[in-house]
Amino acid sequence: MGLTVLAGVWLILMANGLKPNILIIGDDDAVRRYVQQSFVSGEYRCTSVTSAQEAASATKDVHVDAALLDMASAGFPGLHWAAHLRRSVKNLPIVVVTSTRSAAVALEALSLGATDCLLTPVSSSDLRAAVERAVRWRRAALASEGACDQLAPTMWARSAALVRACAESGVGSSIALESWVEALYRNDAWAFGHVRRVADLSVAIATMLGISPSGVQEIGRAALLHDVGRIAVPPELLQKADPLTDDERTLVRTHVQVNYEVAMTLPYLEPLAVTLFTVKERFDGSGYPLGLRGDAIPIEARVVAVAEAFDSLVAGRSDEPSATRANAALVQAAGALFDPAVVRAWLRCLDTGFRRSECY
Repeated sequence: MGLTVLAGVWLILMANGLKPNILIIGDDDAVRRYVQQSFVSGEYRCTSVTSAQEAASATKDVHVDAALLDMASAGFPGLHWAAHLRRSVKNLPIVVVTSTRSAAVALEALSLGATDCLLTPVSSSDLRAAVERAVRWRRAALASEGACDQLAPTMWARSAALVRACAESGVGSSIALESWVEALYRNDAWAFGHVRRVADLSVAIATMLGISPSGVQEIGRAALLHDVGRIAVPPELLQKADPLTDDERTLVRTHVQVNYEVAMTLPYLEPLAVTLFTVKERFDGSGYPLGLRGDAIPIEARVVAVAEAFDSLVAGRSDEPSATRANAALVQAAGALFDPAVVRAWLRCLDTGFRRSECY
């Protein structure tokens, strides 16, 4: 669903008095008061709770559009409560507020189900912006469940089957992962070739960026899985000749959520979950599902995005004119769709002798 449509849905909901309800979870009275004061304009409702039990009860008794979780609260078992809340309420976006200045904490929060992680002290405007993103994501997720009445149930069934297949595969090594992915694409040789090439290109870019060897390997695995959620999308949507409707586009975009669910199935794949969830974000904030901008997008996702775009632009061709046009398009889109530093790293790969023929 485009931002214009989302804005329309938002206005209709507001006109009908259905203000987004924000669940505030924390046992610090001062923090809860500050959060509530940030939303006093009347655009939101707030439900405030101080314990895990109250939060569980609140999500059963009232509709909740987003949750704000104060990490400093003594009554909560750290970030795992975020994961528990997401399991209890399907598609519930959670904004975590923490005083811990650590990228690892932020990424762990995202991997356990949070949709945003804010560092205190946080301004009222940043808090509102994060909640607005969360509510938009929630509205889009709910809209997709009601969209395409004939196709949505098919996609959820295909998603469940894909997640189940991953769990049953027991993937625990790079070799096993590649074999499983090849089996998934056994009826689509081009798609398998695409994800293989994207993985190879991503590894080259990550290496050029000076990312650690273990990080490079992780990026390669994520690239291999970056399109796995699309397997759950009904073929009639992917092969549709006419432009997709807003509802159909919303349904297709939920493939990143399927990416995330697949990755969270096995311990070996869990570290890839955040990358796979954010791989369609764009540097200027125009991507989905969260509308992240710039460095807020994990570097792993920014790398895969450039590799995926290049391979899609050349469409599997190895001739030089195709590559020249593709590289020119990447340069033009740097700073908008793609991280300029990642685009420059890709061009340096070519300047220093990287042979694309190895990928084609």
